[in-house]
Amino acid sequence: MKYKEFEAISRELLCSLPGFQIKGPLLFRAPIGGILSGICFDRSVNVDIFYVEYFFLPLFMRREYISFSFGDRLRHPSGQEAWERGMDGLIPDLRRMIEREVLPFVSRVNTAADVVREAEARLHYPGPHYLNALAYALARMGQTKRSLAAFDKLLAELDPAVFWQNDLANEARRFKVLLETDPDQAQRQLDAWTDESLRNLRLEKYR
Repeated sequence: MKYKEFEAISRELLCSLPGFQIKGPLLFRAPIGGILSGICFDRSVNVDIFYVEYFFLPLFMRREYISFSFGDRLRHPSGQEAWERGMDGLIPDLRRMIEREVLPFVSRVNTAADVVREAEARLHYPGPHYLNALAYALARMGQTKRSLAAFDKLLAELDPAVFWQNDLANEARRFKVLLETDPDQAQRQLDAWTDESLRNLRLEKYR
C-alpha cells in the first residue's frame, strides 16, 4: 500500500481522534512536546496487507527514524496481526481497536515521569531499550543520582561486540559524563536532541 492510501485511512479515523495529526503513515498526538505517540501504518511485501503499530517515542533521546521499541502491534478483532486493503469493516474495526487499545496506551505517556513508569514496568523485557529510556528519562526529570545508577547498569549490560549496542554505549557514556559534571548542560543537551529528533522526523511544525 502507498502512503496516500494510509493517509486516506487516517482521515477517516481522524474524526474520532481529537488532537491527532496525519503525516504520511503516522497518525499521532499533537502538540508532540518531547514524546511522540500514536500509530504508524506499516507496509508488507504483499501490496494488499499492512500492519498497524502503536507506540511512544521519547524524543529527548536522539532519533533519526521511527522505531517501535516502546509499543505493540494493533491486532484485528479476530486476533490476526495483518490488516488487508478492502476487508469488510476495515474502518469501523480499526476505530474500535484504536479506541480500545491505542488511546489508553498513548494517554498514559505524556511526560518523562510517565516514560520512567512505563520503562520500570518493562525492565524484564529482552533488550536494553527500556533501561536506556529509563536512564535518559530520569535525567530529563532532574533525578541525577537515579539516572547515573541506571546508566551504570545499562553500560554493564550492553555488549560492545554488537555494533548498535556499542553505539548506544558510547553515547550513553558521553552523556553520563556530562550529567555528572554539568547537570544544567545535560538538560540543554536533551533539549537539543529533542529539536534534532523533530527535524530528523520532519515533525518540527507539530512540536
